[in-house]
Amino acid sequence: MIGFDYARTFNPPARQGTATGIVNVGGFVAALVTILLIGFVLDALSPGGDFTLSAFRAAWTVQAAIWTIGVAGVLRTRSLTRRHLALAERQKSHSLADRNVSSSRSEMN
Repeated sequence: MIGFDYARTFNPPARQGTATGIVNVGGFVAALVTILLIGFVLDALSPGGDFTLSAFRAAWTVQAAIWTIGVAGVLRTRSLTRRHLALAERQKSHSLADRNVSSSRSEMN
């Protein structure tokens, strides 16, 4: 859900559909990769096809790795977004300060 918010907030209206589609595809790819990796682990731990509870427990830990990658991506994107917003705010305030200086100089003349 965070990805959809980022896509909507930080893309111009003309690109919001594309950005939302990329976020949507990312979620599906993550799910499919997780399913594939769980299958690989199950096959490796139960080569004869006799799946045990311990094999399923081990296979399901694959999800933790995918979640970790997702959380790391969210935290990194959040940090970059905050930095981008702070820079934009700083540029905006400098621009306003420059206008105020130039207008006060013109009033003095």
